[in-house]
Amino acid sequence: MGLYVLIAGLSMLFWKERWWRVINDLCRPEGQTLGYVLGLVALPFGILLVLSHNYWNEGTLALVVTIFGWIILVKSIFVFVVSPVQMGRLVKMIKMESWWYVYVVIVLIIGAYLAYAGFMG
Repeated sequence: MGLYVLIAGLSMLFWKERWWRVINDLCRPEGQTLGYVLGLVALPFGILLVLSHNYWNEGTLALVVTIFGWIILVKSIFVFVVSPVQMGRLVKMIKMESWWYVYVVIVLIIGAYLAYAGFMG
């Protein structure tokens, strides 16, 4: 999981325009199909993580993995129940474009931590 998050973070860092095209597509009615496909792909992983690794008091690594699993699950459900217009409002509300590199750094730190802990643990 750590390598996946780290690679995604590096992709966000170096391919911002590509990520923004996908985000913008998700925020348009024409991009609703993309949202459903992403939700369908992510949903089983979120369910699997939540059901197999739901440890809130087992240390930092376990907590990070548990929170990550819940985020994946909630995000995939969110894609099914939120319209593209509402998704666009959310993107604007959290100032995703203005704070892009802050989000990228957070993803990279989490990915580096998970990768390090996974290989050293």
